[in-house]
Amino acid sequence: MPIAIKSISSNPNKTVTFDFPDKVLAYVVGVTYWKFSFGSDDHHVKTLALSIDTNQPTSTQITASITAKLDDDSGHGIDNGGSTVHVSCIAVLTAADGNITLANATGIASGSSSGSIALPSSTLSIGSSFLSGWSLAQGGDHHVKTFQTTAGFKQNGNSGQISSQAQMIDTSGNFADGSIGGGLVAASTAETGILAKALTNQQTSSSQTVDFGQTLGADAAVMLQSLIVSFGKDDHHVKTIGGGCSGWSIDGTKVKLNDAQAFITDDSGHVQNNNDSSVSLVVFALPG
Repeated sequence: MPIAIKSISSNPNKTVTFDFPDKVLAYVVGVTYWKFSFGSDDHHVKTLALSIDTNQPTSTQITASITAKLDDDSGHGIDNGGSTVHVSCIAVLTAADGNITLANATGIASGSSSGSIALPSSTLSIGSSFLSGWSLAQGGDHHVKTFQTTAGFKQNGNSGQISSQAQMIDTSGNFADGSIGGGLVAASTAETGILAKALTNQQTSSSQTVDFGQTLGADAAVMLQSLIVSFGKDDHHVKTIGGGCSGWSIDGTKVKLNDAQAFITDDSGHVQNNNDSSVSLVVFALPG
């Protein structure tokens, strides 16, 4: 009952394929890092959205369409070549595994939760949700002060839900309340094929190390659970926005993250206030 992890980096508005060595029986997809850019200039923001639409597994492959939108009300849109999205897929291969639930849900309105998801047990060793997309849109375009998107997890016995927060505000009272797509990995205490550790409220461009205390296999994934990024007390145009973990490596018992941060810039030298900006991540690894 092997569990496998695959990760891909792509420009947005493209289709990617996760190739696994055996037949895929269950899977979940999440975002690990994203950077959206208008290109050489900054602009107001009307829409900020990301979705990952997957097909039913075709034997050993899962195809995912990555759709991103960053635009204003004057026809300016996302620079696909200057933007990137990193996504990871966790899958159960070959034989069904009753000790783990892998699930995605879409269109979860901010302040609400997904439908009920059956869990493998009421006693979990892993109960972790993460982002697989979001959608925020305003009636017109505005400056941005703060952007936030979060996937949470609620458990009630043998069932669970993915909860949502998705907001974008300026300093003039304009407010976008949107929705998220989320993923869930829930494992009972009997599951031995996957490990997970949380890394919360991080804001650093330096490397981070997560030690699992046992030898790890060749693959890991660092899923983005929550991102809040803010210019601080003022609002500004946006040139680039994003965050998460841009890459990682495995060294014995440890997963080494390149960074763990949220960022926003304009074209006048304004950047995020690091005291008001952060990401929360969940690191998944496979035993060696």
